[in-house]
Amino acid sequence: MILFLFLESGWFKNFSLRFWVIEISSLFHVVLMGLGLADRVKILSRTLTVKVRELRFAKRVAERSEKRFKNLFEESEEFLFTMDTNGKIRNANKAIGRLLGFDPEEVIGWDFLDLIFVSGVKNASYAKILVRDKIEELLTTGKSSEFTAEFRQKFVLEPRQIRVRLQLLDLGSEKCILGKAYELNEDVFARFIVSESMHFTLNNYLRNADLLSRFLTVNLARFVGTEVVIAIRTCIREIIINSIEHGNLAISFDEKTEALDEGRYLELIQGRQKEPFYNRRTVKVSYSLNARRIGFLIGDEGEGFDYKKILNLDIEKLNETSLTHGRGILMTRSVFDIVRFNEKGNRVLLIKYLKKPLRYKREKTSFNV
Repeated sequence: MILFLFLESGWFKNFSLRFWVIEISSLFHVVLMGLGLADRVKILSRTLTVKVRELRFAKRVAERSEKRFKNLFEESEEFLFTMDTNGKIRNANKAIGRLLGFDPEEVIGWDFLDLIFVSGVKNASYAKILVRDKIEELLTTGKSSEFTAEFRQKFVLEPRQIRVRLQLLDLGSEKCILGKAYELNEDVFARFIVSESMHFTLNNYLRNADLLSRFLTVNLARFVGTEVVIAIRTCIREIIINSIEHGNLAISFDEKTEALDEGRYLELIQGRQKEPFYNRRTVKVSYSLNARRIGFLIGDEGEGFDYKKILNLDIEKLNETSLTHGRGILMTRSVFDIVRFNEKGNRVLLIKYLKKPLRYKREKTSFNV
């Protein structure tokens, strides 16, 4: 710019000299611009080098984190697993072998519901329905979900009671479910129990049948073996379910069968639960346990049923005709020593003797009893 002012002022009259001065000035200008560009390139190069180093460091951190997570996943004492939103198991750690006897690779691709224990009773499908409902609740709300369920074991025909916590993971392009399962710890004071009794008033949520039947039999193992505990627990669950379904909600056997076949069982239940007339009804459960016997008194506010007709059925005849109605009551009759309904048929007394009373069987003894 200064050189241009000199030229315009008339100081340089020699045109040849003016030409070369302009050329040299342009050259200097290009050189200076080149130096500036080189500096910018050098700065960008240094910045790029720093970014590459940061990316490499982040990659190493991610790899270490992934390795650490994998080690934690594999070595955890709790049964950890992942599954897709359709309930298909993707991964499982080796703790499943300790809990259920399965190899991790064995269950990959299974439907998670295939791990739920199902007995020969028709209402056993209720357990799977509850678990499926919990998974759908997780996917709908996004909030973690917890429940207790009986899982089947590979080498033992008995179920194992396990607590499960499900959490929804958002991986960006897709979502998956992380699950944690662990065995419930027994009450440390259970071995000191001499006797206990409790009274409950339940609403008409089906899950209460499962929760309460577990709760009322948790201390029973203090007095009897596992097989008896499972049998009593199953019967109590069946009776409470019947009290809710057929008693308080007034759902007939045929209505339930049709709803199960059409896959709208929960919709039928929830529809009745929302109706004020049925919603106000409750199920009352009284429970008593001692070393000699366990007893339950279960009643609902329904219209009752013809229990004599069910109790007089032959279980073998029932199997031959493939009828499902009444199996729960017949199973209860075979497990408990006393099954006594009121005249209306909406309340039942159940007693199971853990030690046979003398009036039923007098055992030989050296003592003068």
